[in-house]
Amino acid sequence: MAGKETTLRDLVESRAAEYNLPPRWLWGWALDAIVRHVLLPNLPEGISLDSLHGRIVGALYAIERGSDPSRWSWTSAIALSPAAFDRWLKKTLRGRKITTHPRRAVGAKSTLREDVAAFAAANYPSPLPPGITNEKIAQDYESKTGTAVSERTVRRALGRK
Repeated sequence: MAGKETTLRDLVESRAAEYNLPPRWLWGWALDAIVRHVLLPNLPEGISLDSLHGRIVGALYAIERGSDPSRWSWTSAIALSPAAFDRWLKKTLRGRKITTHPRRAVGAKSTLREDVAAFAAANYPSPLPPGITNEKIAQDYESKTGTAVSERTVRRALGRK
């Protein structure tokens, strides 16, 4: 195996986790691409692609029935360039209309107004003492978070127009 090559087993496991795909799908697509000579693996001395062809075709049927190819010892003999695998995978995912971007976290980001309201509730008594101005709260918020906020945003966060 060359210096920058990785086993197909490691590539499938890592990319399936990265793209949130079932590993079984990725195994099927990758082995099918190898059979069709779209992905060209590097094999150890004494093993040819022709000798693995029958096993790969059998594996494709076994994957459809729910088998896990990562348990088969011959799959660790298949090595690929990670860069070539990633190029192939992105093209395959685009062709199957599967997004290649990681999913966003669930829920909307909190707004600056909500952040300031939480800051004021945590750092100042309710109701505010007479000496605390909106400008003072804005300065304190900026000094603690590093994010500048206007007096108007503080006023709105406190529920005033």
